[in-house]
Amino acid sequence: MYGGIRMVRQRELYSSAVRSQHMIREALLSIMQEKHFNDISISEIMKRADLVRRTFYAHFKTKEEVLTSYIDELVSASFVEILNGVQECNGSVALIYFRLWCEHKAFVLLLKKNNQMALLKSFDAHISSVNQQFNAFSNIGFSKTAEKIAPKFYAGAMWNLLDIWIEEGMNETPEELTDLFAEMFMVGKDSGSDTSCSFKLD
Repeated sequence: MYGGIRMVRQRELYSSAVRSQHMIREALLSIMQEKHFNDISISEIMKRADLVRRTFYAHFKTKEEVLTSYIDELVSASFVEILNGVQECNGSVALIYFRLWCEHKAFVLLLKKNNQMALLKSFDAHISSVNQQFNAFSNIGFSKTAEKIAPKFYAGAMWNLLDIWIEEGMNETPEELTDLFAEMFMVGKDSGSDTSCSFKLD
């Protein structure tokens, strides 16, 4: 009996925590449309969220952490079914990456406007997860040293292409960005070789 009560209470606390995190995130994103990120205070965020200030520090240490937690949430949602073997990936990590941020274009533009694009560089951790699941780098002949460096190297390259895409007017589709990404590494469609730089998983 008491065990069941504890479980219900834990679920209620979890739901409350998720709700508070969501409210804090939405408040911050809302204010970022009105003023620069660096000029936003924690108190201002919590006033907009209609929560007490201490609730912020129960979930986050900094404003940046609010954004990175949301980024991780979005990226993880894109990869979780693939990593769990529920869904087969019929493309590449680069394609998933560009599709994700094209879908959340408004958020990316908000980061750009507030000089927070660097937060998207954390994508290397997700590339490492994919590599562990599929042995992607070893399957295309990477040495152990190259395999260790590759996640940050490719995450940085994709980030830079994304940043250029924004600055140039965001005209290309995710598929075109993926092809361009492959081309940057001199792996053409007519070369007879696989597009290894795209980490194909199919």
